[in-house]
Amino acid sequence: MRKGQIFMPIVTIGFLILMSTFIFLIFTHQNETKEFFSIGSLQSNIIKNYFESEKVFYYYEKLLEYNEYKTVKEFVEEGAVPDDCNKRWKFNSDCEPDFREYFKQILSEKIEGKYKELGINQEMEVYFTDFSFPSGSNSAKVEYNGEIKIKKQPLINFQELEQLKSCIESSIKEINKCSPESSSGSIYKFRKKIADILDENLEPEEIFLEFEIDTKNSGLGIFS
Repeated sequence: MRKGQIFMPIVTIGFLILMSTFIFLIFTHQNETKEFFSIGSLQSNIIKNYFESEKVFYYYEKLLEYNEYKTVKEFVEEGAVPDDCNKRWKFNSDCEPDFREYFKQILSEKIEGKYKELGINQEMEVYFTDFSFPSGSNSAKVEYNGEIKIKKQPLINFQELEQLKSCIESSIKEINKCSPESSSGSIYKFRKKIADILDENLEPEEIFLEFEIDTKNSGLGIFS
């Protein structure tokens, strides 16, 4: 056999091996590239969903802030007691103030249908709803979800109000200890600053609670 006849089959075989290797490398690279872009797409979706959840949180934060502002206004309007009490506190009756519960009642009416739970202790906490943003790619699935709970310090200092109420209850015979603003006979008028807020024009506004106590009809049973 001539040298040329031997050389050509060897070259052909070598060429086939080289092409096979080249095709294998291209196919492997394509798969790796697809996987890379698939993972990148998943990360992109997760980031997008994170910002979407932040928008939802921001909406509910502003919803709570706006309605808390309106609640503070209504809370002081009637002296922190029902309107038929005419701003006059009377212990052991429906006209005895329960500050946190009364505030909660007003606020819950304003955000009715938009929350699941509402509590006011040292902090105000409102559980509005749940969010769920699924993210996926060809390589993985991720469920981005959670609860939308807003926690904040109340605008009103309830602790100071409770201290004032306790002072009046324990010192009804010496009610001047509790710093009433004025008095006329047995009627004592109080005016106490309870909050600093921003009004509708974003201007600072001081909020005062005004109410009365009739020492002869206080509900404490010390006067006839």
